[in-house]
Amino acid sequence: LPIFAVRNPSGATSNSLPFEVTAGAVQITALSPPSAAAGGAQFTLTVTGSGFTSGAEVLWNQSPLASTPLGATSIQAVVPAGLIAQAGTASVAVRNPSGATSNSIQFLIEGGPRITSLIPASAAAGGPQFTLTVLGSGFNPASIAGSSVVRWNGVALQTTYISASEVRAVVPPGLIEQPTTSSITVDNTGRAVSNAVPFP
Repeated sequence: LPIFAVRNPSGATSNSLPFEVTAGAVQITALSPPSAAAGGAQFTLTVTGSGFTSGAEVLWNQSPLASTPLGATSIQAVVPAGLIAQAGTASVAVRNPSGATSNSIQFLIEGGPRITSLIPASAAAGGPQFTLTVLGSGFNPASIAGSSVVRWNGVALQTTYISASEVRAVVPPGLIEQPTTSSITVDNTGRAVSNAVPFP
């Protein structure tokens, strides 16, 4: 620590006192990604802010994660899949070895899409093109990451977002040429896939 004292022109010197230089406040400003789909895979979370020191660690609901500081303004941590198994929110903070802890930012764990019904529920083999209405929950518009796409046996269909509980897809006649049962799902663009509903 730096030591300070006062000396008069006569040469008389005061007692000395240490001056402690402390680290600035720890603060986080952003998370990347800011959210993840429930049931998703392990991923790396990047936390941006200020005041991070060597040995800092990311806290997930107050529990430390395996962390790698990248400097005073950035730190990365591995988030295991088990921590995002269920929809909800998690509190993210950064703690320096000194014990100084940042503010917390909420990390969103998004519930995946779910299909409850199809309209129509079936079609005649050899019929014309039609619009399939998919009702359920957790559907996303095209304007955000994880937009919802209706899939027919895994093949993406031209999809129109109506609301969080309704999407519509165009089914070409080539998909219903022969009698069979197909599988309908909604894929939030790689983030989460719904339950599968049969379409005879």
